[in-house]
Amino acid sequence: MKIKVFDKHNYKAFFEASEEFGGYVYMIERWIKSKEVTLPCYTIFGHDEEGNMHVKYELPNQGCWTPLSKVHLDAMNDYI
Repeated sequence: MKIKVFDKHNYKAFFEASEEFGGYVYMIERWIKSKEVTLPCYTIFGHDEEGNMHVKYELPNQGCWTPLSKVHLDAMNDYI
């Protein structure tokens, strides 16, 4: 499964197409903006071709992707 990392160029299209995760667009937008000023970022968000969101808690090119549910996203929304 190929996962694309969210960036300022692709995140809006994902959320416009997703009814399930549409409410989390602002959380990812805040994450993208924080990445620009607080590098390196050890929390990485992405999505797959099937429309699922994933997170990785490691340096880039290390660790493994974990699927995110709405429960996970609601908890993360408080601190991102």
